[in-house]
Amino acid sequence: MIRHAKKTRLIDIAHRLGVSKATVAAVLSAGGSGTVRFSEEIAEKIRRTAREMDYQPNISAKTLAGRASKVIGILIDSHAAIPRFRILEGIEHEATLRGYRCMIGEAHDSLENLRRNYDIFMQHGVDGVVCLSHDYPGMEEEFKRLFSDTLDKVVFIDAPNHPDASYINIDRAASTYQAVRHLHEQGARKIAFVRGQSLWKTTLQHEAGYRRAMEELGYPERELHIITTRKDFIQQREVSEESISRFIEHDVIPEKIDGIIGMNDLVSLAFIKALEAAGKSCPRDVMLVGYDNEKFSRYTAPALTTVDENYELQSKMIVDLLLEKINHPEKEMKGCFATVVPQLIIRESTEKMKQRRFFNENEA
Repeated sequence: MIRHAKKTRLIDIAHRLGVSKATVAAVLSAGGSGTVRFSEEIAEKIRRTAREMDYQPNISAKTLAGRASKVIGILIDSHAAIPRFRILEGIEHEATLRGYRCMIGEAHDSLENLRRNYDIFMQHGVDGVVCLSHDYPGMEEEFKRLFSDTLDKVVFIDAPNHPDASYINIDRAASTYQAVRHLHEQGARKIAFVRGQSLWKTTLQHEAGYRRAMEELGYPERELHIITTRKDFIQQREVSEESISRFIEHDVIPEKIDGIIGMNDLVSLAFIKALEAAGKSCPRDVMLVGYDNEKFSRYTAPALTTVDENYELQSKMIVDLLLEKINHPEKEMKGCFATVVPQLIIRESTEKMKQRRFFNENEA
């Protein structure tokens, strides 16, 4: 017969050390109670003994007693873009600074499964939830059906499809607008924007920023260069070199495009390599702006001008918003509570050249 190890209780720790159960509970309840006094020496003995005896707090009992679990849940798509996981990392860091731990629930392209993860969070008594993945094209009504009753516990990054949701906003349209204006100031006159096929809100926001900047610069619709990628353009976070080469052969060279805003830093890096293979170079022939400010972007040749969404600030703002909701449940909190404006990081890939080769009439 299998014997299961007996679970360590507060009273077991108290008996071993010869102190009261109330003292043990005060020390192990994340900071203690103002009514129970103990020395730091006793507190350290209790914490050490709890580790030795493998004590695990009963979160369900804590929540039933009306106390905070000091745990927050995070919902994220398991195939989300890398920057989402950078935000997740930042949230975990910010939560830890405030005495919270994180529980993560992943699903892919399924609001139903994300909702199931939310229900599991609630069964484990989490105090609140951050949702990083909810913008699924064509699933707007499903989102309302599945998440309308969760909004008192959940905060979002980017506006979800519900008027009562609490969220922080990322002004991606402004970032692409900045990129277009910068390329134009540096001398680019035929500026292309590379976008995916999807109808993700983030993609549409970037395109809106591109269109607004080009319109302000006096470009008619027919002179916009919006390059929509094929479905196989990015697979498993790898860029199709064949697709990039095709863009250069059929769009960049014939149209004499001299400025490109890539979908992200990886795509822009692939463009640099493909331009070299086609006998062109960056920034002499084509200037490039990436997105995400990946760590490698400063070490490329040339170093890549890019956009930084300030993931650290996003993480701090979203944790601040969630804790405000947790600590003040009586407040009516809905709508946008903060906006983060991404920053253009200027490097060598948009360096102004004395002579732009695509405007050399001998090559026209």
